[in-house]
Amino acid sequence: MDFVKKNLALLICAVCSFILACILLYFIFSTSAKVKKSSAAVETEMNFFNEAERDGLKLRSAPGEELENLLQARRNFEAAEKFYALSREELARRYSLDIKLPGNSPEAVRRINEKIRQMTDYVLKKGIVFNGLAQQFQTIVERGNINSAEFEAIFRQLYLYEYLVNKIAEAGIKTVVSLEWLQGFAMEEADLYNITPVWLSARCELEQALNFLNQLSSDERILFYIKSCSFTAPDRYSEAALDYAALQREGQRQNLPGGGEDFGMDGFDGAPRQRAPRAAARRSPVRDASEREGGAARGQQPERFVKPEPKRQDNLVFEDKYVALELRLDLYEFKKLEQE
Repeated sequence: MDFVKKNLALLICAVCSFILACILLYFIFSTSAKVKKSSAAVETEMNFFNEAERDGLKLRSAPGEELENLLQARRNFEAAEKFYALSREELARRYSLDIKLPGNSPEAVRRINEKIRQMTDYVLKKGIVFNGLAQQFQTIVERGNINSAEFEAIFRQLYLYEYLVNKIAEAGIKTVVSLEWLQGFAMEEADLYNITPVWLSARCELEQALNFLNQLSSDERILFYIKSCSFTAPDRYSEAALDYAALQREGQRQNLPGGGEDFGMDGFDGAPRQRAPRAAARRSPVRDASEREGGAARGQQPERFVKPEPKRQDNLVFEDKYVALELRLDLYEFKKLEQE
């Protein structure tokens, strides 16, 4: 203790020196790590310049001149911009509608009424069952007056409606449940195109439905985008099979032999007396095939259903497969450059 008391100041200085040394070591190591990281980044940049010089790339231009790389980048940008403009022009040329609008309201009503009559005659000629054909346009005709601001939207939808009716007839579909414009006469507007959502419900053969979808996908005048599609086949045989199975079970219950014992007159002790079993009746053998067939026919029970022969049941595979088609699609119309 005397040594500590005499050298207390020296010990305090030693402890402080040790703490300062630790702090200095920490800063030295952290600075060294930062220097190594910076050196690696500088080395990477130097490698880039060395490789560019080795490959003959010009990173500096002569006085009064422009770098060849910048010139090439500008040429690439101009080529890409030209390709974009040509692509838009081609899409607008192929997938845009050029509809002639009427001059006044009476002419518009007359043209709509004429289109409805033409579509009705066409549907009847093709044998298509289409209840509610062009119902939304019939409402406009009954109103008798159309605002000139509505001409473009109404006649655009009328053109698309007639186009889809023709596609349905070309595919061979004979029953249309509904053909609806989900947003009425409005459409979704985007930067490059307009979208018209449509809902179609029809009953047809599976082959006709697939043919209709293929025609929409390969159409060259209107761009159709199929968002969702479902096929539902009706259950034609389950109910008949269940009725037939129930009839078979009922017949089996009715044809079960009666069980139990056959008792005759009671005995003297009051207990029932069992009859002796009867001798089996002898029957003459069936002499020919005609008698066998007659006996078999008399023994059969009348059936409720007429069952086809096994070979004819194979024809069910080749029957027409009718399905309920539920289709949700969008019609795309690309804008022309001058419309922006």
